[in-house]
Amino acid sequence: MDRLAPEARSRLMLRIRSEGTGPELVVRAVLSGTGGAGAEFRRNDRSLPGSPDFSFPSRMKALFVHGCFWHSCRCRKGRTPKSNAAYWAEKFRRNKERDRRAAAAIRRMGWAVLVIWEHETKDVEGLRRRIVAFLSS
Repeated sequence: MDRLAPEARSRLMLRIRSEGTGPELVVRAVLSGTGGAGAEFRRNDRSLPGSPDFSFPSRMKALFVHGCFWHSCRCRKGRTPKSNAAYWAEKFRRNKERDRRAAAAIRRMGWAVLVIWEHETKDVEGLRRRIVAFLSS
């Protein structure tokens, strides 16, 4: 059973953003601080499958920033809620399948794909090294 009333749950869910999240802002700051490792980027590029959070057209690279909860990470934040577990299990399955299809479609276009998980944005220096290596390869 949900501990919130349906109206309160609805208000809470409406506040969840799909763009401009905390982890995305960390990645954007890293990209800006490294000068994008010498590459210009686009945000939420709707011309590519899955609208990657960051795309680098000149390098044909796409970067997705996945929230641990919404994309069902194996870390502690990625746990399935106990209430309405069947709904959440199906929701997370669809999200993961959508992520897989989008990445595969971008790769078929000849692009490279990097996924950054929310929990990985805590180590900013490690994140910077990973992004620079991805963009340089």
